[in-house]
Amino acid sequence: MESYGVTVRKLRQDKGFLQKEIYEGVVAKSFAIRFEKGEVMLQYDTFLTVLEALNVSQEEFHFIHRGYQGKKDKSVWTEFAKAANSSNKRQLQGIYQQYRVSKIVFERVVAYLANVLLVYQEYSVDEYSAHLNHQEVLYLQDYLLKKESWTLDEMNIFTSCYFIFEQKIKQLLMKSCYASLRKYKEYPNYIERMTNLLSNYIIHCYDIGEYLEANQWFVKVQSLPRRKEFLYHGLNIDLCSAYYYYAKRDYSSSKDKLDRYVAALSNSGIANEADRSVKQFNEFKVTFDRFGR
Repeated sequence: MESYGVTVRKLRQDKGFLQKEIYEGVVAKSFAIRFEKGEVMLQYDTFLTVLEALNVSQEEFHFIHRGYQGKKDKSVWTEFAKAANSSNKRQLQGIYQQYRVSKIVFERVVAYLANVLLVYQEYSVDEYSAHLNHQEVLYLQDYLLKKESWTLDEMNIFTSCYFIFEQKIKQLLMKSCYASLRKYKEYPNYIERMTNLLSNYIIHCYDIGEYLEANQWFVKVQSLPRRKEFLYHGLNIDLCSAYYYYAKRDYSSSKDKLDRYVAALSNSGIANEADRSVKQFNEFKVTFDRFGR
């Protein structure tokens, strides 16, 4: 693959810029020439300044630099995400076996996550906890607790396994995850990420009878903006609202929210997801009517 400098030269020439229009006051002319020949690299901050002068984002530059190809990500997290999203037990087992004794902390964390999902898929909600490897659970817990500031990696890890932690630990980690994600307000897909984090956690709390915890977080998810491009995520908020109103014994409002959620998904051709959510909601209602009063 050609050097970054060669790609920058092509972009500059295609856009009709002279070298001095891009590099003057940034680096010496001789250095700019050597950079565009691929002989040297710019410092990171300087490179960003050059891209800004070209009016090209980092993401677009790398896309062009790869020959207008998307990134071929072969990371362990990508392997895990594909296996988890497709509930592929064989792939999850492979990840666990390959990385569970890795000396790289992140690879071991992902391996333990894979094993958590394998256990969760194998046993019922009432049984899976007894079959977890609790040393691995503690490893995941310590990994998250020791992070002062989370990146998207830690957020993804937490959202993949929050249900395995004891309630007090889970509440503490949720606060860390939420506070860290709020720092990403200017990052792409912030609303989607925040909606998914809050709505999934809220419904989980209602399902396990932590109604006060769910209600406290519901206030935050309800305040998120709803726009056309976030229609699906807005529906997740409606589903949370159905739980919230039912727990408040406002059964009419609860039914209205659930009906709107089901109708929207059904009309969008994803009735199966609506059916699963209704089944889960009905199970919550039975438990709440029995123990939640």
